[in-house]
Amino acid sequence: MPDPINPSAPHDPTREPELNAAAERVAADVDAVRDDDLEPINRDPNGVVTTVLGANRLVQKYLPELEKMPGLDMARIRKLGDYADALLYWHGSATYAQPTKPEVAAMIERALIIRERTLHDLGALVRHGALDGALLTKFGDNAAHRKVASDLVGLSNLVHERWAELNGKTLITLAAMDEASALGKAIMQALGDRDLAQAELARDIARRNKAYTLVVRTYEELRSAVTFLRRAEGDADKI
Repeated sequence: MPDPINPSAPHDPTREPELNAAAERVAADVDAVRDDDLEPINRDPNGVVTTVLGANRLVQKYLPELEKMPGLDMARIRKLGDYADALLYWHGSATYAQPTKPEVAAMIERALIIRERTLHDLGALVRHGALDGALLTKFGDNAAHRKVASDLVGLSNLVHERWAELNGKTLITLAAMDEASALGKAIMQALGDRDLAQAELARDIARRNKAYTLVVRTYEELRSAVTFLRRAEGDADKI
């Protein structure tokens, strides 16, 4: 494959429906590429797409002649344009990693403060014999985000269930615990959204790698065929 230009074209949202449709048309072909049979991505995918799309347009008039050549996978060659569009689409998705939202970090920081304060207040009740200390053993001591969120919900449930015993003996309020529970749920939702985004990113990276393999191999097959077809004219490189 000739060394392609490495373009840095601006994002063009008007092409997204076209690229997405192409990606969907060839998704089965792309997914069928084995994970252990991938071409190394040693060229910029955007540059590869530029080269392939240009060559694919020029070669269209030679397709009837290529159809007569034995051994060519013409079904795949006819999809080369879609393969290239799919590569462009999934490369764009694979290189866009959604960063952790600042508000999520802020929620975690706030949740840690609420958990520590609530455990401190409940611990005082334990020390005064107003609450069984065994109820608190599973809370705290872990800053993992899911654990912090789960602790807020669990502490809220505990306070609500024991409110008849705790009312009037603590500065904790049911309203504050309701807010803590809502914050815990919001954190869980944010973490779930992040996990989904990461799973989608991993899928798009895998598809980008497979689409690259299809594009490179189909292009090389086409290029070899055109070189043979135009051997007398000697213009294969121009095409």
